[in-house]
Amino acid sequence: MANLEQIQARVEDATRRHNLAATKQSKLQGVLEEKKKELLKLKAEIQQAGFDPKTLREEKVRLEAELDQLLTKFETELAIVEQAQDEYEK
Repeated sequence: MANLEQIQARVEDATRRHNLAATKQSKLQGVLEEKKKELLKLKAEIQQAGFDPKTLREEKVRLEAELDQLLTKFETELAIVEQAQDEYEK
């Protein structure tokens, strides 16, 4: 059986460890709260830009495809203009 000094040492060690864990938990909660605030700010910015945060990835893919189509159309029309200019200059 443990004597009184051993029990007291164990209690002090457990108390110290508990206090350390509580301090770390408080710091982590603070970090978590900051991250939540950042996410809410980003969500608000996304919504103000006219997008739905839940469909942002799909919207990005759609807009990239639309941009690619518009660029292809522009390049095609530009090639026609360049060809017409080359023929005119001959």
